[in-house]
Amino acid sequence: MRQITLDGRIGKDGAKTFQTAKGKNYIRFSLANDSFVNGATKTEWFDITCFDPFLVENKAKFMTQGRYVIVQGIPDSVVTNKDGKIYLNHYVTANNIELPSFGGKREESNEVQVSTFTGGTKSAEVKSKPAPVQETYQAPAPAPQPQVSVSQAAPAGWADGDDLPF
Repeated sequence: MRQITLDGRIGKDGAKTFQTAKGKNYIRFSLANDSFVNGATKTEWFDITCFDPFLVENKAKFMTQGRYVIVQGIPDSVVTNKDGKIYLNHYVTANNIELPSFGGKREESNEVQVSTFTGGTKSAEVKSKPAPVQETYQAPAPAPQPQVSVSQAAPAGWADGDDLPF
């Protein structure tokens, strides 16, 4: 199976909720994905559709124009001919949408919030603060060394005062 992961900003009017003929809700939105080619920015647009009921119910209200999102899903491209011009349209059927957010006032706090919802399962919101910095560093005490007793007697065959062979 082909899988694609895109990040970018929601375009136009944000995500809109629609309903299928059978009454199932889904959302659609356009996503602007920027890449850099030869020193210039190139923007590609993707039409995103998501049918996951959990994502539709819990994410659609937060998906406004300009919001940064990460989308994972199945890609498809269609070539169309309109008024003699050929267009390549990119479509993605999303199975995961993440809305990363970064804490409100970053200068007062280094708190980071990441909200992740995947394929109908709820993930907890993660909040992390850096651990406080320890002001002083104390080196650990050296380990006690074993006491070695040295014999004062010369080895067998050596008399006191003889030169050692090395």
